[in-house]
Amino acid sequence: MKKKILFINGHLNVGGVEKSLLDILRHLDVNKFDIELLLLEDFGDYYDEVPEKIKVRLFDLHNTYGNILNCIIRCVKQKDWKSLWVRIVFLFTKYFGKDKLKWIRKTVIGNKQYDCVVGFRPGIASELAAYAVKSNKKITWWHHGEFNMSESQAMDYLKVCRKMDQIVVVSKGCKQFLEKRFPELKDMICVIPNMLDIDEIQQKAFAYVPFEKHKGNWDLVTVGRMAPEKHLENVIYTAEYLTNIGKYDFRWFVVGDGIERKYLEELIRGKKLSDKVFLVGNKSNPYPYLKNADIVIHTSYVESQCLVVLEAMSLGKVCVVTESVGPREFAVDRKNSFLAKPMLENLEQTIVEAFENSQEFEFIKKNAVYTAQSYSAKKVISKVEKLFME
Repeated sequence: MKKKILFINGHLNVGGVEKSLLDILRHLDVNKFDIELLLLEDFGDYYDEVPEKIKVRLFDLHNTYGNILNCIIRCVKQKDWKSLWVRIVFLFTKYFGKDKLKWIRKTVIGNKQYDCVVGFRPGIASELAAYAVKSNKKITWWHHGEFNMSESQAMDYLKVCRKMDQIVVVSKGCKQFLEKRFPELKDMICVIPNMLDIDEIQQKAFAYVPFEKHKGNWDLVTVGRMAPEKHLENVIYTAEYLTNIGKYDFRWFVVGDGIERKYLEELIRGKKLSDKVFLVGNKSNPYPYLKNADIVIHTSYVESQCLVVLEAMSLGKVCVVTESVGPREFAVDRKNSFLAKPMLENLEQTIVEAFENSQEFEFIKKNAVYTAQSYSAKKVISKVEKLFME
């Protein structure tokens, strides 16, 4: 008999966590598992790529946001009684504990019994999995490259984890800092990295031509969410540095979007780099940009695994990688990449070093491909399926 699995997440918009979830959904054996996905905000950009045999439901929580009075007014006007009830329960949990989420089980989840439920993010997704779902096994997934919760949030997360059977993290580095913060959870934590569907990546890389190549020009590409921890401002400061050197012709394409976009646009204009740095926005398929890059540059100071660098490596790309928890597990300086310390000056010097040592590129590309292969979908999905079958 098939195992009944429920995944809970906010949305399927473009992002590393959502890409990881999509990869799992696309590779799980539907002959072994009856799979459902509950989304809490939006269907998102990746929705059309979810296999047809997976049942996807949306319970949109947007009407529950904000203070209780505004929520009541909004829900009454829209006759959204379900969201109103959920918001009232959220208020109760603030004073009487998260376990009161069981009161919205039928409203949000339904009364179905599952063999396994997965809260794919900390927060409401994992809280619902812990308190509102009837399931024989409960799992929460951790994707973050640092632990930055407040003390009260940390205590709520600990209570959620105590309701779980397993905590999955995507790298050994994540395992180490979670164990340090919550030693009592040590035996519950297991490492399952995000997977690479290398065949799909290579196929999608030829879907379109993102820019025409110019002879003698370095084409640099960065892919990432425009958020403070990603330090995309370093792209612009480094572009200014390279421009001032005057030795290298280059264009730098930044794929992604987020809360810092306006700030980055103003920085580009202020430094007169509009002919050097191009913010191209979110792309559900960013692989043609990676494929056409001469160097892929990753500026983030916080990564749990750093899937985009592994994806670039699978395409045989030379990567300049800013060190953080995730990349330290697979990126080796001058062997499969160029490593930079998480400082602007070091990133600038490392890129120049890459420019000046292009004779090493073939050696680095070969090792990069070999590194990516160890994260193949076949190897990783077997670990995921074993977790659900135990």
